[in-house]
Amino acid sequence: MKKEILLGSLLAFGTCAFAIDENNISKEIDALNIANKTEFKKNFTKLLKEFPDNVNLGNFTQLKNAGTILLTVTTADGTNIPAFVAQDGKMINGLGALFVADDETSLEIKDYIVEVTKNNKKENLEDEAANAKLEKVVGAIPEEYVLEFNHKDSKQYAIVLTDPECPFCRRHLAYELPELVKQMNVKVYFTPVHPDSSFVKSMLILSEGRGKSNDEKLKIMNKYYDENAKVSAEQEKIDISKLKVYRDVILTESGIRGVPHTSVYDKK
Repeated sequence: MKKEILLGSLLAFGTCAFAIDENNISKEIDALNIANKTEFKKNFTKLLKEFPDNVNLGNFTQLKNAGTILLTVTTADGTNIPAFVAQDGKMINGLGALFVADDETSLEIKDYIVEVTKNNKKENLEDEAANAKLEKVVGAIPEEYVLEFNHKDSKQYAIVLTDPECPFCRRHLAYELPELVKQMNVKVYFTPVHPDSSFVKSMLILSEGRGKSNDEKLKIMNKYYDENAKVSAEQEKIDISKLKVYRDVILTESGIRGVPHTSVYDKK
């Protein structure tokens, strides 16, 4: 939905100054189930040559429901940029810019990363302030209004704001949230920006998810996030008044205006 939302959800990965590690990239590609792996490597090598030396590429993940591969580009200042690569390795689509690995199309990756790095310095400062405010605000929300995913020995945790009827939140649930749950503790707060049915679905998820495993909680979320999911006349009677109050408190006092939103923190 928004650049900062995508970046926020990827801040869990390590950041430092480095050069592209082609050997490690090759190993990550080898670990993927790509039918045309040789062709992919050949094409992707052309793209690698266009990246500055002070960035790194990693966290290659093959998306189950799309013909693309997800990776992150980490810049020298620690900014993580999500990017999608076609399965033939010829195209990278990252944050609204498209790069094609052929002789006729100018590769703009170097200028793109320099520009993103520059723009994100200001955004990162603003995000840090917003993240600190959000952490304080949600700390006052009762536990029964939080869907928590536990990860043993995790040194980080994430706060996620989401809405069952938000199309972008559905995509976040399909691709990003499961990966976060694998890496760290995650606290999900439902902050619907859609009609009352989205509040009812949120309450049903909270109720049905209580005491369940991480996998079961994800299944419950997927059930109510389905675009065809409906609430019954009986379910419409569920009291959503407190959830509306907590939604308003979170969005108003944190200053966050959109969902999905993810903030990642180091455990204290």
